[in-house]
Amino acid sequence: MCGIVGLYLKNSELQSQLGSMFQPMLVEMSSRGPDSAGVAIYRNPVESGQTKFSLAHDDPDFSWETLETELAATLQCSVSIKTVGTHCILVTDADEDKVVRWLKNSQSAPDVLAEIRIVGSGQSIEIFKEVGSPETVYEQFNLSHASGTHMESDTRGWQRKVSCNNNGCTPLQHRSRSVPCAQRFAIQPQFIAPPFAPPWCSH
Repeated sequence: MCGIVGLYLKNSELQSQLGSMFQPMLVEMSSRGPDSAGVAIYRNPVESGQTKFSLAHDDPDFSWETLETELAATLQCSVSIKTVGTHCILVTDADEDKVVRWLKNSQSAPDVLAEIRIVGSGQSIEIFKEVGSPETVYEQFNLSHASGTHMESDTRGWQRKVSCNNNGCTPLQHRSRSVPCAQRFAIQPQFIAPPFAPPWCSH
């Protein structure tokens, strides 16, 4: 089971209130997806020739500054980062495909860049995904104060099955899994994340 909700503000005077207006809409979807949530927000478009990456790491103490330094030195590019909870918004003028290849190849360096997930990329889009109730996820990324043009979200509930053996029947929880809609949209098996429609992958 899942819930999907979106809000597009054509009135520029309301865009500073996007986060606060969207929050009750997302919370209302909790009954349809109480176990995890993902939110895409369109804001702060980058300049021509730049790409904005949404990255994630399970370790809240992960050094995104190390990533910034290594990427800039390796690809000889400009890099800026903004840490948001377990996620990082990275903006660079390096070629997008080269950055993706570098990130994937760097998975073999566990002391520096292992376990990084590429959640999304584009010019305006930022994507945040985590386990927990939709309200908790929203608060974790401080989205209630966010401004922008539009937001979309998908909430997801775990599939629940019953396993029967000689000791009786026991409810089991199985994490929902989804297939990435593009190579830049990576989801690890242990990470419960809602599937997003293809247009979310890059804007």
